[in-house]
Amino acid sequence: THKPTPLEWDVCAETDRDLEIEGAEIIINNLNFQGPDSNADGVLRYRDVVPNAPGGQQIDLVVSVATGSDYRLADPSFNGKWEQFAQINVRDNEPSTLQFQFVDSNTNEPVELTRFVITVFDIDQQLDSSVQRETVCVDADDVYDIIAAGGSLNEMGSLEAITTDYNENSVIIELVEESCQGGSGRSYRVHSTQPGWICDNPTDPLDLSPVTCEDCDCKDNQKQYYPISRDLRAAMFAYSGPTSSFEITFEVICEASSDRCSNDDIPRGRNFIFGGRSALCAWPIQAPTTVPTLLIPEISLISVSVFDQIGQAIVFDAADDISANEEISFEIIIESNKALEFNIKVNLCLAAQNGADDPCALSVGTVMDVTTTLNQGLTTIIDSYDLEVLDLEPRDDYRFVIFVTPEDHQRRLQSSLLEGDINLEETTRFYTGLFSILFPTTIAPSVVFIPSTGETLMPTSSPAPTSSPAPTSSPVPTSS
Repeated sequence: THKPTPLEWDVCAETDRDLEIEGAEIIINNLNFQGPDSNADGVLRYRDVVPNAPGGQQIDLVVSVATGSDYRLADPSFNGKWEQFAQINVRDNEPSTLQFQFVDSNTNEPVELTRFVITVFDIDQQLDSSVQRETVCVDADDVYDIIAAGGSLNEMGSLEAITTDYNENSVIIELVEESCQGGSGRSYRVHSTQPGWICDNPTDPLDLSPVTCEDCDCKDNQKQYYPISRDLRAAMFAYSGPTSSFEITFEVICEASSDRCSNDDIPRGRNFIFGGRSALCAWPIQAPTTVPTLLIPEISLISVSVFDQIGQAIVFDAADDISANEEISFEIIIESNKALEFNIKVNLCLAAQNGADDPCALSVGTVMDVTTTLNQGLTTIIDSYDLEVLDLEPRDDYRFVIFVTPEDHQRRLQSSLLEGDINLEETTRFYTGLFSILFPTTIAPSVVFIPSTGETLMPTSSPAPTSSPAPTSSPVPTSS
């Protein structure tokens, strides 16, 4: 029994820092010098895993073997990432205590964090539980709270209340009167109770919804275990800090005959996947941080309209030259979750040929280049350009491409544009889509592209309005 702790920190209400593996780059993958990388330090290192770090600091997560422990794996190709999670392979009956340390990406100096969470997902076992069962262990003095499908240990007051009493198919968590490595102290040990297959592995830490037999095309001897409630197979550990490192012990227990467990001839093991926040908490839509002004920006392109200076249709005849009077205007509507200075560029390009990846490989020129401050909410940006400067020939394959450059290149931007999230690392631009004006065809008064649907609206009425029509729906930026 665990005595309820007065809640100095309601874990599921807010965190100071968040661990995100999805967009992290693996720069070293050679844990305990067992590969798959070679000629590298004996660590597993993920680049830039704390997107809401103070001051835009870039923080890496370095995984190494803890003092007093060893680490052996069955297959190095499994180490690294699985979908949106970090993944580590562990060999049967080789308990491995690993140290997880936050360091500055540039200086390698340790970075202390406060109030963050780590979730281990998909804690399961073989159909024959004597062959392989998974166990995860953390030292009790290191963690502030444990959250399972039944709730928070600090709130509920007992391990049984958040696991066994909540659902008999849940993982089991026990408090043991020794450390994870067998020394003095106490530890929490999370044990699998139910079999699992690759099909039921989660792919999104915020989606632990049940998986049905039909989802997995399960076999007859597996049907009794479905539906699989994936939230029952996860445990989230909360660290109040400040701390720059923590340890977790992973173990695959095999009690079968030696030919069914890992041996010198056939190494066997299982994969453990972990990340930060998870669906074990009903997080606020926009959780507050200790420094609200450092909210990671999220932008959505709502619409782009192209029209001439008096709101009429842009009409060219194949025999006409483009005169000095042909001035076109651009109206761009962008939604942002915070005020942020941005540079918006509109480039006119020839259509990409032969499936080229770069839509501006045949660039004609920049027709708009303006630095502006995006407001929180909707911002309308209007500018114009004289087409004569470009010396265009009448044709039907010109494209307009929008480029967005943030003031702070170290921040990653998430945008619900076209292909989904686009990470901006240290580059200075990315394209959000193609916007066509057709020559010499007579086009509608306003060409409006709506990224949420991929649809180009070409109204037939004339004259065109001098401003873009209100979008029928605003895409909601994907949460980071």
